[in-house]
Amino acid sequence: MKKLIQLSIALIPTFVAAQFEFNNQGDIYLQKGAMIHVQGEFTNDRGIVLNDGIIEVDGDFNNKAGSAFAIGNDNSSKERAVKFTGNGTQAIKGDMTNASFYNLVIDKASATGAVEMQTNINVDGSLVFGSNTTAATYATANTYSNNNQKGLIQTYSGANEFVLSVRNGNNDAVAGYATMNINGAPTTAYIITKGTRGTNAGGFERNVNSATAYDFPIGTEENRYNAVRMNFSQIPANGGMVKGKFNDGTDNASGYAGFMTQECKNCTAENTAANNNGYNRYFAANPCKNNQAQSISLENTVTDHGYWSFSADANSNAYEYMVETFPNSFTHEGAGNDIMRTVKYDAAFGYNPSNESWNQFVESVANVNDLLEYSRNTGTCYNGTGIPGGKYTGITTHFAMRSGKAQPVEIVFIKAEPKQNNIEVSWATALEINNHGFEVKRSTDGVNFTTIGWVEGNGNSITEKNYLFVDNTADANTVYFYQLNQLDFDGASAKTNIVSAEIVKGISFSISELMPNPAYNASQLVITSGIAQDISVRMIDMIGQVVSNVVYPIHTGVNAISLDISLFASGSYHAVVTADGKSISKKLIVTNE
Repeated sequence: MKKLIQLSIALIPTFVAAQFEFNNQGDIYLQKGAMIHVQGEFTNDRGIVLNDGIIEVDGDFNNKAGSAFAIGNDNSSKERAVKFTGNGTQAIKGDMTNASFYNLVIDKASATGAVEMQTNINVDGSLVFGSNTTAATYATANTYSNNNQKGLIQTYSGANEFVLSVRNGNNDAVAGYATMNINGAPTTAYIITKGTRGTNAGGFERNVNSATAYDFPIGTEENRYNAVRMNFSQIPANGGMVKGKFNDGTDNASGYAGFMTQECKNCTAENTAANNNGYNRYFAANPCKNNQAQSISLENTVTDHGYWSFSADANSNAYEYMVETFPNSFTHEGAGNDIMRTVKYDAAFGYNPSNESWNQFVESVANVNDLLEYSRNTGTCYNGTGIPGGKYTGITTHFAMRSGKAQPVEIVFIKAEPKQNNIEVSWATALEINNHGFEVKRSTDGVNFTTIGWVEGNGNSITEKNYLFVDNTADANTVYFYQLNQLDFDGASAKTNIVSAEIVKGISFSISELMPNPAYNASQLVITSGIAQDISVRMIDMIGQVVSNVVYPIHTGVNAISLDISLFASGSYHAVVTADGKSISKKLIVTNE
């Protein structure tokens, strides 16, 4: 049977085991195995409290100036806990200069209830969510309340930000927090930081003194849970305190956490990557693909999200680590099967990189090949549930997500053209690694595709290879959409962009792909029309803005339309052609050289 209270008291206040309020103005020692449950506010008013037991509080915790709060001298105790068990918002306030928690437990009666920090606080033992949680210093055998890991702790009050510091260097000194995964959307059991960009105040810090994994279960009120795992392979000689926070949103209208300018590293005429509007690199050997060659293109970002900031009190450059992020509440700009990476931007904690190019920090300082799919410190391929990044060095930095393609087959072009009673789909590759072949898919609405054929690949090649598929089942005066699904021998696959064509019989209309694409200064459309008419071509950028709208008169038959793009910024655009009451969209990549 658990003892509710065993006390050694120097100056005795009046109280019982369960109190509506607790106001101490003397010296109290709470022994191991004893517990006080305060149904209101716990106030230490110019007193001394030494705690080797458990103090449960349903209200605020107020340690006034001149008061001391610490542990006793019974080192056998695995309790030494202050537990917040109330229903609504509770506060930690007062003067914590001469006070620190040993085990701080968030075990509230309400899942959305928060413990609001109104001062900096130190936790010398463990930060625990839920009374049934085991941590480095906290034993669950001697517990009272168990509210199933409910409640949040926030490191700010109004506009003021504070630091929650866990000084215990064990990697399980933070325990019981919500499961870390992508879009898991938990609503309780984690740490809420303020989320204000460009400030160095506040956040959650913990003692990192081993080359192992440390979790930072952080988030914000706006974007909820956005946890981070730091997998350290190297730390400073004596370790140090590492602080992190999540920053809501960005300072640019597009909503991106910075941007990536067009760049292609290690690319030659034989192995040029897709060279999309972003960071591109060719790898001669990907250890996660049986050391076969691979091109990676990080062209997309996320909107309506933000970025993470980290810093250290020790030598920042002495840290080497892999990072995993577990984002929630974000809009992904790319496709669902895109690869995703956590990339870094080196700058002081408090610097806001919302409007900066992240290119120079994408590659790992330790090993450029880690940009691919290495996991933690093992040199194996990533198989976790987060978004990996690294292996990086330096902990004074920021992190954000990027996505794109990693394709061993590089498509130079794909087009579809009517030829008498058939439609010919042709394409070429500049690089093939492990290429089994191509599924040819067809659609009449551009959304729902059916496989209509198969073309064998060339396995491995670094020279241009040309392919042709003849669709002899196409009907006249119907627009058909075509797409290739490229398959590796190991089962991996990647889809190309969509092209369209129509067999014109009588009065009809068809449009080619943009050529060249990517393009600089100018690109061209070939339009076949059964009648003379006016068409409009609207150019729309990545954020949906119409950057040009030109009307062209065309005649019956084949027309070549030249598009002036000399004033366009580098990036991805859609050319929307409207004629005869219908619109067709074609993607164009504009380069700066």
